Amino acid sequence: MRHLGTKFRQAIIGVFTALGLLLLGVAPSAQADSTQGSQVLVVNDSTPAADSTLEIVFDEPLSKESARDVQSSLADKPLIQPRSNVAPPLVHGPALNQNISCKIGNYRFSDTNGAFQIRNNCPYNNANWSYQISSLLRGKITSNVSESGLVWYKAGVRQGKNAPHTVPANYYFHGTMSNVRNYETVTYGDQLSFRVLIAGRAGSAVLTIGGTVKMVP
Repeated sequence: MRHLGTKFRQAIIGVFTALGLLLLGVAPSAQADSTQGSQVLVVNDSTPAADSTLEIVFDEPLSKESARDVQSSLADKPLIQPRSNVAPPLVHGPALNQNISCKIGNYRFSDTNGAFQIRNNCPYNNANWSYQISSLLRGKITSNVSESGLVWYKAGVRQGKNAPHTVPANYYFHGTMSNVRNYETVTYGDQLSFRVLIAGRAGSAVLTIGGTVKMVP
């Protein structure tokens, strides 16, 4: 009986300790570990012909269940760890080192975030490009989209930068990479920033696109 009394007293002390922590706003660590998720989610979409990264900083931390809901709303694309800010251009992207022939016309590379098109305009020694955010992602954007302006490099040397834009999410982004000739390899990149509401959670997002292509006749 004395042993049972000790156990009973320990149980009562444990209950009052837990209640005290809750009143002080301190949740038990086991409960926090099971519910607390990240405030930053990075979604990577990669296909044989396209690659883009969507980083979302939510206004409030997500529970693990909310993070799964967000991922499901983004077509269940894999989540990756947040990384340090990467300014364009990227060294990955639509069909790394894809040959772009002036005989073909527009090449189109798409994933769940959007579609990028590029054309080798041989007579004028330039490349025409365009990008449009996908209907899946547009449906979650709640603000205008601020585009940093596409930049392009040859052999690691910056060649130019297109004008930035702040426009509605359904805008058809487009521009020209000038002084681009056959047999040259071009690396390019752009970033689009906007507000989102995904699975009932609001946040700020940055969509980074980029690639490396080779111009051929």
